[in-house]
Amino acid sequence: MMAVKINVVTVLGMLISLVQMIHMDSIMDMLRKREDLSQFLLELQRDGLHQAYMNRQVTVLVPTNKAMQEYRGRRGEDLVLNHMINSIVIEDQLGDRLSSLVTGSPPIWVTKRSAWLYFNQARAVERNIQLQSDSGEQQKMFIIDSVLEPLLPISFKNASFTQDVTAGKLLERSTLYNLGEDGRARIFFHLAKINKRDRMFDVKGKHTFFFPVDSAFDVIAREFVDAKVVEAHIVPQILLLTTLIPTGEVSTVAWEQDGVKVNVSLQPSGAVGGSVMVRSNTIVGDRFHGSGMVVSRIVKGNIPVQNGIVHLIDKPLMVVARSLYDYVMEEGKDRNNRLYSFAQMIKDKGGTFGEALLESKDGTLLAPSNEAFRKVDRNKLDYILGHQNLRNEVFGLHFVRERLGSTDLRLRASGEQMYSVAASWATNRVWFNFEPNSATLTVEGRGTNATALEKDIGTYNGVIHVVDTFLGIPHLSIADKMRMDPLLSHSWSLSIATRLSNLFAETHPNKRFTFLVPTNNAWEKVKRDFSTVFLSLTDINNPEYPTNILKRHFIISDRDFTIEQLVERSLRSTKKTVKTEGGELRITSVGSNQFSAYDEWYVSWDENCKANFGQNCQAIKGKIVRPNIECTNGYIHIVDTVMLDGSPPWSVGGSPAGATWGSSLLVLLIVTHCVVTYAAAGL
Repeated sequence: MMAVKINVVTVLGMLISLVQMIHMDSIMDMLRKREDLSQFLLELQRDGLHQAYMNRQVTVLVPTNKAMQEYRGRRGEDLVLNHMINSIVIEDQLGDRLSSLVTGSPPIWVTKRSAWLYFNQARAVERNIQLQSDSGEQQKMFIIDSVLEPLLPISFKNASFTQDVTAGKLLERSTLYNLGEDGRARIFFHLAKINKRDRMFDVKGKHTFFFPVDSAFDVIAREFVDAKVVEAHIVPQILLLTTLIPTGEVSTVAWEQDGVKVNVSLQPSGAVGGSVMVRSNTIVGDRFHGSGMVVSRIVKGNIPVQNGIVHLIDKPLMVVARSLYDYVMEEGKDRNNRLYSFAQMIKDKGGTFGEALLESKDGTLLAPSNEAFRKVDRNKLDYILGHQNLRNEVFGLHFVRERLGSTDLRLRASGEQMYSVAASWATNRVWFNFEPNSATLTVEGRGTNATALEKDIGTYNGVIHVVDTFLGIPHLSIADKMRMDPLLSHSWSLSIATRLSNLFAETHPNKRFTFLVPTNNAWEKVKRDFSTVFLSLTDINNPEYPTNILKRHFIISDRDFTIEQLVERSLRSTKKTVKTEGGELRITSVGSNQFSAYDEWYVSWDENCKANFGQNCQAIKGKIVRPNIECTNGYIHIVDTVMLDGSPPWSVGGSPAGATWGSSLLVLLIVTHCVVTYAAAGL
């Protein structure tokens, strides 16, 4: 009885499977039901060799309508055949390549990235759609987001042009294939041949090749391309596809363990709808090849050949043959280029700055991207550009007369030891920091922080970093700057505890702040040298003491003061001091006032010695480690020492004589803020 039941179940299962097979859609049935695939359906309905495969076992890769609309190449029989595979693709058994039905069986390279599946550069957005031909043959469909353009000869007179097309054959005969109007690479083939590197392009495997097109050598002289440069255009055993960006840096053939080291990577251009860029990074050069990065645009990418993928590029890699000025101006010719706005500003207002770039023997250019210009305060920028001294100062922040690449070990220092160099207009310094774990380069000029979007673009007279923010135009309040700068986190915490943080966040008409902010290390020195006093600073039951200590470090006035102005005020005072909201400080400098970027600045507090006539009494003295951090409501000057000693908290009074106006204003501002806060809370 049991056997009969099992047989009935088996038969029913077979019947259900048979019914499903009978009613399973064919490729054409499926496409007719999908409006989003209608354009490829039109191509399938045309006469051609592909019709012979429609009733066979076949896998078809169907581009979406959006992909078809974006495609600008030739259509017809070969386009359809390049999306067909003469077998059933089983995803779990996929290797690294398939072959299409185009004459010569060109490869379709398969890449698995996380949960995604790619055929050449096209991502499969729908996978493993089971179908059946009208004759009962199994079929399968994948829907992809990009068209797979076939590599075809312009003329079919010579059949060898379609057989076993390697990168080497394509390079040698680039004029005979459908590579577009600017797709010829005859010059690069000639250079590869005379340097005896042409055979490298025929090596079997799955490599990535970069071919500079002929027009690239309208700007770059051919003699710059030697054997090592040719090798830098080949990435062995790795496929770099334009849809899988940004990529990490990978080694090229031009990599020697004890010699020249060249990597490449693919990066987005940064422009909306922009091209993909290839970036070569010569980490270690020699006397013939300078270190640095070269960025080139991919003019036609993802060309499948039997031994990998080919990208056509608009300039040769590794060749550092342009000056700082030429690079910016040539890149900036294109309105969509990320340096267009900066190039236009140099052309219109550059003047002295442009001359400095032209005459520079070596330096570092911090070039603001178009995005930096979009987010800058245009009113402030226009005002600055309209005044020569201000214009020179802001332009100067973007160029220093020292080559500083991200691999420079000096840039690893942080905090008070962060590396700085005088700006080219030597009234300011620019601070550099490179974080190796995140590979992030940041710079700061006159209080404005910027991050490098592109690093180490090499030129023969310097290096370029493309940055995301325009330097020298403040956009943060004192509170915002303290909150964001890790060097000032202790001072910020104390400002919050004393409720002064709210004051530093506000902008009051005709009331500006000048704040000498101690570093974290400065507070650590207090903890080490004056432990009892430090405990009082953190005592929540005595908030008046830390408030008075902070008041000793800032000034409220109808104007704010640069460090140079503080020194001048201190010198002119009969006491040689500057009054703050909680004391008097002496500000001094060492160096020439003509080039203040090279000066050193000091602040000292000697009120502790007024009641102490002992010979051993010494003023508290600190060094300004970072002056003139300009904010929207005042200036910050970072100091490495807190202006206090071991005096007991009860001896620290309020304002000094003569500072009653500013102190009264401080009390009024704090009281007003508290009233508004309590009113908003309904108290």
